[in-house]
Amino acid sequence: MREEGREIDTWTEMRRDMQKRYVPTSYSRTMRQKLQRLSQGSLTVEEYYKEIEMTLVRANIEEQIEDTMTHFLSGLNPNIRNGLKLQKYVDILQQMVASILNKAQVEKDEGPEAEALLRILIVVEGPN
Repeated sequence: MREEGREIDTWTEMRRDMQKRYVPTSYSRTMRQKLQRLSQGSLTVEEYYKEIEMTLVRANIEEQIEDTMTHFLSGLNPNIRNGLKLQKYVDILQQMVASILNKAQVEKDEGPEAEALLRILIVVEGPN
């Protein structure tokens, strides 16, 4: 492929050229709007976190971790979010784990959220 009469030498240049040709100019704006409106709703905490990650990737947004944590916290369901506001978190993973624990405590649930927490802890701490 050529970009304005010159050869494309890197994947970065190829990606940029492909985006110019095939991705509508409104796509980035649409993804940013989606990120602003995103909330947990009926999603599990893990699904909600994955949706935030995918939206950031699709919108080609590289934001500060504090901004991601703010998006995550503001979109959580109120019954989970309220239990987290007074705690301090170093990263988004700690915030997600605390959210899952808080949801399990609020609902006294041992269902999918508890299973998601176990999978996360295995990834973070490694299998025993």
